[in-house]
Parts: sequence; C-alpha cells; structure tokens
Amino acid sequence: FMKKNRLSGAFTLVELLVVIAIIGMLISLLLPAIQVARESARRMQCSNNLHQQGIAFHTYHDAKGGLPYGWDEYGLAWNGLILPFIEQQGLWSTIVHEETGSKTVWPFGAGNWTQGTSYGDKTGYDPSLQGPNAAACATLIPPYLCADFPHQRQVNNQQIIGRVQASYLGSSGSWAACDMATHVTGAGLTIKANECISQSHLKQNGMLFMIQMTLPNLKKSGNGLTGLSFDNVPKGLSNTIIVGEVAGDVNYSNNGNANDHWYIGMPQSEGDFSPPGYTTNTDYFGEDVHGYYSKKGSEFSETIGSGYTIVNSRWKTPSLDMRINQLAFGSYHPGSCLFLRVDGSVFTMDENVDLGVYREQFSRGEY
Repeated sequence: FMKKNRLSGAFTLVELLVVIAIIGMLISLLLPAIQVARESARRMQCSNNLHQQGIAFHTYHDAKGGLPYGWDEYGLAWNGLILPFIEQQGLWSTIVHEETGSKTVWPFGAGNWTQGTSYGDKTGYDPSLQGPNAAACATLIPPYLCADFPHQRQVNNQQIIGRVQASYLGSSGSWAACDMATHVTGAGLTIKANECISQSHLKQNGMLFMIQMTLPNLKKSGNGLTGLSFDNVPKGLSNTIIVGEVAGDVNYSNNGNANDHWYIGMPQSEGDFSPPGYTTNTDYFGEDVHGYYSKKGSEFSETIGSGYTIVNSRWKTPSLDMRINQLAFGSYHPGSCLFLRVDGSVFTMDENVDLGVYREQFSRGEY
C-alpha cells in the first residue's frame, strides 16, 4: 500500500496562531506611528495657518502703513481686519462696519436694529434676521481653524447662529490678567503698575490691543484701521509674538466665564461708543495708574490673549479662575503650542517653558 502524505502548504493551528500573533504585534507597532504621522500633518497645517496670517499682517502693513488693532469700538477684531489679505475679500465686503442711515445692522449682533434716539439705543430688534456680520462670524475660514480642534466647531452663541470657534488669539502682551478692570480684583488679584492689569486698558505691552489714546500715530481710513507699526517694536520683529494658538471650548467654564474664542467680530466687546469715534467722556473711559481704560464692552479674550499665565494653562491648571485662564494661550497639540512672531516666522513653544522667559516674548520692548 502507498503511504498518504499530509497535504503540503496547509497551516497547523499552532502556526496559524503564531501568524495572527505576529500580525497583531505589527499592527500595535504601526498604529502609534500612524498617529504620530497624522499629528505631525495636523501640526504642519496649523503652522501653515499661522504662516498665512503672518503674510497677511505684512501685506496689511504695506497697504495701510501699520498693523491692525486687536479690536475696535464696533467689536471688529484683528482677524476681521485682515480678511482681504487671506483671500477673503468677498467676505470682508459684506461686513457692515458703520451706521447706514436710519436702520443699521448692529455691529456683530445677530439681527437688525432700528436706530433709536442715540447710538446705544437698541430698539426694534428682530432676532430672526441674521445680518451679514453674524453671517461672517458663522463662516468657516480655514486659516483660523486648527485641525486638532476636538469639539463642535459651530455653535449658537450671542444670538449668532452657527458661530465658529476660533483656534488662534492675538497677543496684547504679558500684562493683562483679565478682560476687565473689575475682573482683576474679582479674581483675587492685586492691580500693580506694569504688572497686572486688564485688557480693557488701552495701553498694553504687546502688538494687538485697543490702541486709541496710547499712541500718537493713530490712523483711520475707511473700513481699515491701523495701530502699531513695525517702528513701534524696538525689541525686534523676530523676538516678539503677535498670534498664538488657543485651546478653546465654549462648554468649559467657571465663575460665570467660558473658555470661548471667536473671530471677526465680538458682540460683547462692542462698547456702545458714540460716533464718529472715541471720546474721553467718563461714561466710556476710566483712568487709573495705567492711564485710560474702557468702561464699555467686555470679553476681549474672545479674540485677544495674554502671556500673563503659563502656556497650556487649560491643561496644567484647569481649576484656575476662568477670568484669568481664558486669556491663556494653549494648544490641542500634545505638550506644546505654536506661535507667530511679528516677522512672520512660526515656532513651537514647549509647555514647560519658564514663565519669565515666556512672558518676555510677548513684550514689544516699549512701555
């Protein structure tokens, strides 16, 4: 009789289990590498976003002779002012930035307001009418959006339907601890000259803030506003931060303040100033050891941050009073945060950087 041989090429159970185990090990080794590659790509995209903003700032400066404000009396923010220079001229042209006859789209409010007897008289409001300014605030603009943002990007906020949460804040410098002067003491801080003030103060040591009455070279031209120029940065453009990432989340809050950040326009920071511009009327301004500060409007942290507290404070000190924490720069990239310098260069800041070294990078060197 002929002896029957076992079929060649077939796997035994043991061999099959070994192969499966090897495949599992390879997958477990490969997945982290894929995640690292994906995070690297998202970080690169975020860096490109900041680079585009840097180009926009320089183009703005070339066109208008100065950089934009951080915000103005109508609630228009720096990231709204540079829209034409990030290929968003069409969107910029829709924004109403002044009163138009007897009826106006209230600056960065949701609906239309019928003009009352004074500029601040908001009568005849119809919340069903989403004006063009609200529509702009609800428009997704890629250079303002980090791909690592893990939350719902568009939410209904301040009567703006689908308002977009932003990923970047402009820098007011390192002095501002809170939005408003009243918040400083409310958060248990002591106001000290050139050390701990609010963003409602018109004088700051950074690049983007409310500049009126603090600099002699103020210019206003149509819908374009200019503030600081490159000549106002004695420390050097390559040594001064102008924009950084922020780890925002409208649902993260304490003490009545949310860690929310937006772009283009800010209804809560619009200050009801009487046109044609600013005055020294005590209804609008107070004065202390730091000079003038705005008594109208709030929530400047929606578009402007500060180097006052540590980077990634959101993660490192989550219980910190939100009146302070909401101004902190931070990132959803692990362990670091991306920043843009005035010269247009982008760099990564380690979250464990010394606070003194960190703050110094937000000062333009002029006080």
